Amino acid sequence: MDAASRFTARTAYVMAVASALVFSGFDVLLYALGQRTDGFLGPAAGLGLSLIADLSLLWLIRAPRAVASIALAVSAARAVGELVAPGTLTPAHPLARIVVPTCAIVIIWVIMTVRPVREALSFTAAFALLGAQPWQPNGLATPTGIAATLIPAALAYSARARVQLMASLRTSLAAAEREQHLLAEQAVAAERRRLATEMHDVVTHHVTEMVLHAGALKLTGESTHIRTSAEQIRAAGEKALGELRELIGVLHGDGRHSPGPAPRPSGTSDPAEEIGDLVRAAGESGGTVTLELRGVRRPMTTAIARTAVRVVQESLSNARKHAPGSSVHVGIDYGGQATIVSIRDSGGDDRHRNPSLAGSGSGLGLVGLRRRVELIGGEFSAGELPSGGWQVTASLPDIEVGAPARPGGDT
Repeated sequence: MDAASRFTARTAYVMAVASALVFSGFDVLLYALGQRTDGFLGPAAGLGLSLIADLSLLWLIRAPRAVASIALAVSAARAVGELVAPGTLTPAHPLARIVVPTCAIVIIWVIMTVRPVREALSFTAAFALLGAQPWQPNGLATPTGIAATLIPAALAYSARARVQLMASLRTSLAAAEREQHLLAEQAVAAERRRLATEMHDVVTHHVTEMVLHAGALKLTGESTHIRTSAEQIRAAGEKALGELRELIGVLHGDGRHSPGPAPRPSGTSDPAEEIGDLVRAAGESGGTVTLELRGVRRPMTTAIARTAVRVVQESLSNARKHAPGSSVHVGIDYGGQATIVSIRDSGGDDRHRNPSLAGSGSGLGLVGLRRRVELIGGEFSAGELPSGGWQVTASLPDIEVGAPARPGGDT
């Protein structure tokens, strides 16, 4: 039971105890004021019956039907006493001859609130019948008895209907929100499929033409330099086609890749080796770049591995542009739930910054990285460090494929 439920149960119990004390005190007060019985059972017979009904309120929350039955039994006993031996179980000179105990107001309210409607109406009808005393109508007792039973029942039923209405409205609102969320997801999925189709029909087609022309130029080039350049263009084009297929498969959302003449990359890979090449190349171009591998290395899906490489590649490029001469630390943490790729630079020296180089590019590199990481279900963050450097972190879904693990280390 949570804290809210315990509070509600405790509050209800306190109210039941308070009600039992209040009604018991009221009946004792009436007895002290002179409303006593005069039959063979003694002057306190009526008070005893009233106290039985009043004290049963202590169990009203746990056993409302049993408490209501007790109150009905007390009412029936009083009614029989009025018919057989008046004054034996009811006061000899009451203000009004009401056989239903005063605590029935609370009992009817609770019964009408927590029990099934048919059962609650049955108890209410029984209380109203005994309170009306149709066998001996009285100008004051009959309307008082009816009012004392039907008014709390009507108020409780109204409150119950309002609670049910609010619950129904909350359910309808939750269903509408779920439907709206589903429609939004369907719209996003449709847009992603449209983008994937356009990329396949337009971009992939043109890149494939470039690869084919570069391959032809490699065979027919007049010089070694031209053939070498053509081979580089062809290799870069094939690599771009492979990445396009991965991205189109992710956009489709079902792991499918668009068909094409270029060879499809393998389904799994470990990005550490390619990232190591990027780190060595960045170190050769200036600055200190280190790579640290933590955890147990293992292959992952090609799309995720390619995303990790792109995060490192873009971050190293930004470090070279905006923080030349800084020391850069690249870390790959093969965690249990996700693979964490982080790139941190020390900030560099503004005197070595090249304004033209820093101003090159579209300025959308980090935005593109964030979208790419989130597209595969990961998390991305980038920001300035208190020390003045910059850090990029990508948390990528860790999907094991059952390949043999290799111990990691520092490079």
